[in-house]
Amino acid sequence: MSRLEPRACWKRPAPPFQATNPDGANPAGTLALADGVLYAATQNGGPDGDGAFLALSVAPAAPQISIQPTDQSIVLGGSASFSVGAAGSPPLAYQWQFDGANLAGATNATLVLNPVAAANAGRYDVIVTNTYGSVTYC
Repeated sequence: MSRLEPRACWKRPAPPFQATNPDGANPAGTLALADGVLYAATQNGGPDGDGAFLALSVAPAAPQISIQPTDQSIVLGGSASFSVGAAGSPPLAYQWQFDGANLAGATNATLVLNPVAAANAGRYDVIVTNTYGSVTYC
């Protein structure tokens, strides 16, 4: 009985998915992503055609703030840009608020105010949500 050692290194780049061996060769195989699990079936090679079936389960995760927006002092008429970094199961949705009220159309990881007016002085918060929860940076 021979020991089966998978020789495929599976990477998940942007589709289409691609599998490569450490030597750069593409093994015969397929990848499928379903319900948060990446399934891979590959032919490891060899005269007896040993194969392997791999399953990588990705646990769902609520969003977390990984890079916090920073306070800024801007000259009137200048430009201000606030950015947040977040991690969690995609898709992530963003909503920026000014003094507790949602800013219409401010639904990206970056909020740009240009030109800055005196009325823009105040507290800015961002809420990041996905299917599994939400987090607010204020």
